[in-house]
Amino acid sequence: MREYRKKRKAQSIVEMGLFGIVIISAFALVVTYLGKMNKHQYAIMESFRRALKWAHDNNVITSHGHIDDDRTPDATAPIRKQRMLGTSSNYVHWAVSDVEGLVPGAYLNIDPDREFHYRHNYTNYEFSPDANVTGAESGYTTAINESFDLGEDEGSIWSTRTVSVNEDLHYDIIGAGALDDARSTGGSRSFYTGK
Repeated sequence: MREYRKKRKAQSIVEMGLFGIVIISAFALVVTYLGKMNKHQYAIMESFRRALKWAHDNNVITSHGHIDDDRTPDATAPIRKQRMLGTSSNYVHWAVSDVEGLVPGAYLNIDPDREFHYRHNYTNYEFSPDANVTGAESGYTTAINESFDLGEDEGSIWSTRTVSVNEDLHYDIIGAGALDDARSTGGSRSFYTGK
């Protein structure tokens, strides 16, 4: 009877360990998905706010594009991180024509100014209102270097994992111009055990 209880206890510990891994993995995936949704929603709101403010402050019709693609923490690769993309564009027609000096009942036929703005990560760009923008293309070149060092020192064991990520980003606003960006991220973690 005693041996049977030991086997059941061992089996339940193994099952809890395996089931715990599944639950933690599912939780990490849900958190990552919610992070992506939050980033996308933030890009939409940020783009609209900037377009509305620009149109109001300058009394123009404005088009504002926004792309935010920085690297954010990832449950599966916490040091390397992952590129998380949030994009949006808005067109705001705010222009109010000046009516001073007009004869009452006169037909108001004034074409308001137009502006085209683009924001990539934290940099603002302004393009010519005459630009014939037909779309946007993007390209990335990513180089990831990882190293893992393991050693033993006077009764202790140590390990270090180092990751560096170098990216070149190229965006082509067709009809308006190209935007180039480069960035580097990375980090390392060390673990020591023993005396």
